[in-house]
Amino acid sequence: MSQNTLPCCQIKRRDALRLSSVFATTPLWFATSVLVAQPLAPNTKAQIARVQKIVTVSGAITEVAYLLGAQDQLVGTDTTSMFPEAALKTKKVGYSRQLSAEGLLSLKPDVVIATTEAGPKIVLDQIRSAGVSVELIEADHTWAEVQRKLLVVGRAAGCGPRIAGAR
Repeated sequence: MSQNTLPCCQIKRRDALRLSSVFATTPLWFATSVLVAQPLAPNTKAQIARVQKIVTVSGAITEVAYLLGAQDQLVGTDTTSMFPEAALKTKKVGYSRQLSAEGLLSLKPDVVIATTEAGPKIVLDQIRSAGVSVELIEADHTWAEVQRKLLVVGRAAGCGPRIAGAR
């Protein structure tokens, strides 16, 4: 690990500064409630001990995964994930609002992270039924949504508590 890299998910110092501006405006009760009081879906507690395979369904969520250095955990993204350029090379699971359970499950993810705009709902239910954790982030197009994305992706990638602690 270089001097310019922080221990959590290989975050570079410049990226940590970006994150610190997010968490500087995050109330402590919000960060701790998301990271402590609301763990990943019930069937994923044992998965936290190992590297999780993640599918992101939203260009913004994919960008957060790359920002946090979790790109090696990505096994797939949706077609709206076009940045950074490396995201174009990931396996695609379709458009965020027209997902297919078969295509998504073929990647064998541990967790799918999407916004509440993803769907159809029946496909998300099928993914859950197959034992895959589905984390839906409320899409309200506010600064709070950005903060929730950072927290959820950080938690799924195994570095959420350390990010919040970097405040």
